Amino acid sequence: MLDRAAPELRTKATPEQLALVFDTLAKLGPMVAYEGAKGDATMSYGTGAGAEVSARYVATARFQNGNATFQIVLIKRDGSWTILSFHADPVPAGGTAKRI
Repeated sequence: MLDRAAPELRTKATPEQLALVFDTLAKLGPMVAYEGAKGDATMSYGTGAGAEVSARYVATARFQNGNATFQIVLIKRDGSWTILSFHADPVPAGGTAKRI
């Protein structure tokens, strides 16, 4: 994920924090069903900065041991999409959501 992370995400999230996120998600087990994503893209113009394109999506998936909702914000710079932010809300079977 760090390979696709925007500089802003790299300064906010350490490799250890990202490892914790994915270790927590791994406890849900294998993905059973991807339930799709909803969101949209936005283009804004700043004085002298040109256009900035970003996209915000919420995706849901079912796993062997629970479910999860993912919120991701992407930004397009120099023709490439990078991850500006990533949040996961895993819900273990019989448990409650916990944002990571």
